[in-house]
Amino acid sequence: MVEVHKVSGAAFDGNVYLILDKRPILVDAGMMAAPTLRNIKKFIDPAKIEMMVLDTGEWKLEVMETPGHSTGSLCLYEPRAKVLFSGDTVFPDGNIG
Repeated sequence: MVEVHKVSGAAFDGNVYLILDKRPILVDAGMMAAPTLRNIKKFIDPAKIEMMVLDTGEWKLEVMETPGHSTGSLCLYEPRAKVLFSGDTVFPDGNIG
């Protein structure tokens, strides 16, 4: 299980979801968004990433954990439009995509 939290604020155009174990990278390291992220007050239930679907109203994005050069790499897939948003993905043969 990965714990995910919903964050909103003036720095963001919409909702931002923070994976709790990424807090040290995003907040404690002094990233620009840190002041907003420090004020997390509303949480969503812990969710298993592989089962999450982010519904934008227009798209339903399936969230998938994928290997990468850093922890927490994700891909978002929209099956109807056949669109994949990929981050730093490492393929089985070791190549980075």
